[in-house]
Amino acid sequence: MKNPRILSTLILTAVGLFTLVCIVAIQNLEFDYNFEKFYPEEDTETRFFKDHREMFSSDNDFLLLAVKNDAGVFQKEFLLKVEDLLAEVDTVSNLDTVLSLTRMNKLFISDFGRWKVPYINYNQLDNLIDDSIWIAKTPDVYGHLISKDFRSLSIFLKHKDYLSAAGCEQLAQSLKAIKARYEFDEFHIAGRAVGQNYYVKLMQSELMFFSLTSLFLLVLFLILAFRSWWGVFLPVVVVVLSVIWILGVMSMLNKPINLVLTVMPTIIFVVGMSDVIHISSKYLEELRRGRAKLVALRITIKEVGMATLLTSLTTAIGFLTLYSSRVVPIKDFGLYVSVGVMIAFVLSFLVLPSMFVLIPEPKRAKKRVEQSFWTPLLRKSFLWTIRNQLKIGIISLIILIVSAIGLTSIEVNNFLLEDLKKEDPMNLSFQFFDVNFSGVRPMELAVESKSVDILSVEGLRALDSIERVIVRTYPVELLISPLSAIKTINRIQMGGLNQHYELPVSDIDLQKAINRLKRLMSSSIASKYLSADGKVARLSATAPDIGGDAFNALNSTFKSEIEGLFPAFNITHTGTAHLIDKNNQYLASSMIWSLGIAFSVIALIVGFLYKSARMVLIALIPNVFPLIMIGGVMGFLGIDIKVSTSILFTIAFGIAVDDTIHFISKLKLELKKGNKMLFAIRRTYMSTGRALVLTTAILCAGFLTLIASDFLGTFYMGFLITLALIFAVVSDLFLLPVLILVFYPGKER
Repeated sequence: MKNPRILSTLILTAVGLFTLVCIVAIQNLEFDYNFEKFYPEEDTETRFFKDHREMFSSDNDFLLLAVKNDAGVFQKEFLLKVEDLLAEVDTVSNLDTVLSLTRMNKLFISDFGRWKVPYINYNQLDNLIDDSIWIAKTPDVYGHLISKDFRSLSIFLKHKDYLSAAGCEQLAQSLKAIKARYEFDEFHIAGRAVGQNYYVKLMQSELMFFSLTSLFLLVLFLILAFRSWWGVFLPVVVVVLSVIWILGVMSMLNKPINLVLTVMPTIIFVVGMSDVIHISSKYLEELRRGRAKLVALRITIKEVGMATLLTSLTTAIGFLTLYSSRVVPIKDFGLYVSVGVMIAFVLSFLVLPSMFVLIPEPKRAKKRVEQSFWTPLLRKSFLWTIRNQLKIGIISLIILIVSAIGLTSIEVNNFLLEDLKKEDPMNLSFQFFDVNFSGVRPMELAVESKSVDILSVEGLRALDSIERVIVRTYPVELLISPLSAIKTINRIQMGGLNQHYELPVSDIDLQKAINRLKRLMSSSIASKYLSADGKVARLSATAPDIGGDAFNALNSTFKSEIEGLFPAFNITHTGTAHLIDKNNQYLASSMIWSLGIAFSVIALIVGFLYKSARMVLIALIPNVFPLIMIGGVMGFLGIDIKVSTSILFTIAFGIAVDDTIHFISKLKLELKKGNKMLFAIRRTYMSTGRALVLTTAILCAGFLTLIASDFLGTFYMGFLITLALIFAVVSDLFLLPVLILVFYPGKER
């Protein structure tokens, strides 16, 4: 079609129609934060965990309520209020078990019969002191259902297994409503259901906040850069359409927004804006040189098109390398952000030129390009670079060494609520259980007997020895297992005395306790800790969240402690927390793999563009520097490698390399014109320098909005990627020209 106005109108009409379809689809976009989706796919331990959970039950489908009374638990008014609270909790749907010390009884069996006595008898105030003394000697409740300072009670709530997001939200809202009706000195709720609901609400609010904030900052920078309505309106239209399209596509594919994907609109905004800035700047520059509108467009597409395509490809590939991860949310993040980057590129070269054709030509500035603000600034910068090549090399080497030292200090570590800041209310509630009770981090082991039954004298004696090693190694005081059931039965048979919460000393008494437990095996509680064939025992506990790195060290200690001691048993760590730790270790190695893929692809692109191994090396060095530098910053600031930070290096490299691609692409054009290397570098520096600084400023502004996040992972993404982009543009403006001159000496220069 030869008429550009008709073609432009058709393109904009098609874009508008698909945009309407996406807007309708976005109405059904869902949010999801499921911890289990962060487990590595096709992993032997993940499969073991699922089989273990199928055999018994989930280790993470529970909630804990904690109520504190500064005057102490043993106050009748406080205890009556707790009973009123429990009565309301009983009415909440999706709860299977409500366990509170105020409802528990001590059981006794003697020659005179059976009877039970409440642990806390608040109808007889005179007995409360005796009750507290008894409880302090009861290992299965002291420090678990009542704090050791006797000021707080913990209420255990077991909800239905595998509760859906909607069910978790309903449960969380019901408990929050109940909490609002009671005044305790402190009231805390912790557990997966409320944590998941809390995360989803934060994700929804942050997605909206970052989108609007990024848009505002982009508009502000565009006003400062172009000082015209078209220089603001047209770029904003392109990036907003890009975000609408990718969110619409995700909704059509029934792909929900997860925690990692909440930053996607911000990334699309700032990365898409980079394309728009380069196109608009070049178009405006050609108009100022006196070109006609269509001629200026052709030159812009010819000179900027290939470089913008390459930068979009390299950025998309940087994100797409994350698809090699076995963690589904990371895979989704890499895939959909890379698709969004390419959508932004396509829309930039469809919508912008079409709009330029249809709208009136912008008023040309009276001053020539050479007389602008940027020209003298870039000229001084270029001259300083050429005159101080040795100094730049020495400074770069010093920075590299210092950063490498910091890089060696980075640790691979994670916590259950690592994405929430320390002062976050949800995090404070989890910390309360860590400090005052046995913690909320699930700890799960499976003990499989190769020969004898677990419920045999020999099996239980061995299991008791295994548990002693566990308690000695880990920060746990109580394990729930078939052994704890036997200990409870023994205590009951021995008159309810706490010193008998142990395995019976004689094999005859132990066999009696085994027989009694077997009669109870039909109950759901007993069957959830012993397999139907009696060969596998489940050992479950909660522990303070001391961090994945600390637990990995304890696991190694435990492995060395039991090595060779129990040849007839297979002892396996499993459970949600263990898989999260394993996943974090995997992501650290996966980061290296993703970076390797990204380096290789970028090297191939540069090699194809220049057909020169030297230019490949020249292009990679300025982009490795920023990665080492942010690694050094992480090491010196004590920022650990975890799920949220492991992807930063790949993202930073994929975005930062764009500046280098633009620089060497322009350099190639200048060399093709027959210019000598030094003159070609100068022309490239003066032409692309302004766009590099502007796009970096816009990228940094966009990513800096992320530091306002309540999620630490998002905060670090904003902070560290901003640093990486600053380091990258400095490397491209100062180190890259020096490298080119060093690698192309003599006549080539």
